[in-house]
Amino acid sequence: MSTARYAISSELLQKIIKWLPKQRWFPKKGRISIEEAIEIPGEKNLLLLQLSVDGSEVFLPIILDEEKPGIEVSLIKVQDRYIYEAEFSAYYFEKLFRDEIGVLEKRGFKPLPQKIASIEALSRSSTNRLIKLNTDLGPLVAKCYRTLSSENQEPLFLSYLSGEYTPEIYAYWEVKGKPIATLMEYVKILEDAVAAFYKAARITIKRKRLQLPHEHAIRVARFVAGFHEKMAECSKAWCKPEKISINDIVDWEKRIASYENLMQRELRALNVPSIERKAVARIDEAIKILKQYSGLIKIRTHQDLHLGQIAVTQNRLFILDFEGEPLRKYRVEKEPCLRDIACLLRSLVYIAFFAHKDFLRKSNQSVFKAFIQGKAGLMSEWYQAVFDVILESYLESLSIEKVLGESLEKDEVKNLLLPWLVERSCYEFAYEAKYRPENRFIPLLGLVTF
Repeated sequence: MSTARYAISSELLQKIIKWLPKQRWFPKKGRISIEEAIEIPGEKNLLLLQLSVDGSEVFLPIILDEEKPGIEVSLIKVQDRYIYEAEFSAYYFEKLFRDEIGVLEKRGFKPLPQKIASIEALSRSSTNRLIKLNTDLGPLVAKCYRTLSSENQEPLFLSYLSGEYTPEIYAYWEVKGKPIATLMEYVKILEDAVAAFYKAARITIKRKRLQLPHEHAIRVARFVAGFHEKMAECSKAWCKPEKISINDIVDWEKRIASYENLMQRELRALNVPSIERKAVARIDEAIKILKQYSGLIKIRTHQDLHLGQIAVTQNRLFILDFEGEPLRKYRVEKEPCLRDIACLLRSLVYIAFFAHKDFLRKSNQSVFKAFIQGKAGLMSEWYQAVFDVILESYLESLSIEKVLGESLEKDEVKNLLLPWLVERSCYEFAYEAKYRPENRFIPLLGLVTF
């Protein structure tokens, strides 16, 4: 830990540093350094902290107030002042909207509110703060980022897709070219796109016959096809389509190969040699097919487009969260559109798995073995049927030449999808092994069975 000298007291800084690891968004390990602390003048004490935590830059605005905030928050008390994250205070947003925080740069698209009647936290479990603001312009949502990164292109996506594939954006703010907050319209989300599929999977098990949510599957597929065509039309540098080069293919081959040892170790531990051979064969096949991408088109994709990222409202679908995959080192890469659709299709594996687990009421490993041993045949059939409906509807709705660069036949496109189905399963396995090891069987299932 290191600190510099600021106008605020060293006691206050020490208290804040001890309080930080208790926050949901805070990395659990790492050296903490306060790089910069800026006091913003006004009725309340507003302090902007820029931290370095294990090499990552973190932006943290905090309020120092004599009174507690109007909503439940994590706070500490130093002498006669309460200290808490500024996003839980209307005062912070009022300062932001009036351009009274000079170190922040605003990119505005619509008039901003003049008054905030109340605020509420929409999620306390996520890394970023998601705050609903009830304003004179109606309800709005502020998404506030903790990690500072120039590779966070979510505000660019939101401004480009505003009102069409995402809620309307009002403004976003940056510090030194790195996003710290976006302000969007509030939309009432009924459920995510997973819900209808999961319900159908449960009915399939209960009634012992296929229940396919055709209408929902087609709606989602057409929506994603439209999103990809929109991204293929982008003319700005960050999202302009480009030809796929040999270097791109080599990078993608290396990415898939990098997962192979990790996957093999896990499969050997399961002591099922036939499955291990099948996994290795699929990975090898995927790497070979990637060479067929040379000269096709890559676009700026979502990168983490599982079904949980698509929100269902009364009349619309919206895409959420454009921050990319958590484990990905570089989040500004362009890739074929099929990488997104592979992410979407792979999320069906999770739905089929958990629907069957709820039915069996057994461990993840037991459910995995049930699928491998052919004892979950109806769920496997359900997965494949829904997979086919989504993929066929997506390809029927997509202008293949516009998004991939050539007028390919459907069977050719389906063949090109395989590497990304394999790559996504490998990525999911690496993610689960790191964060949720009990779930690592699910992407393994996707790799060797589906």
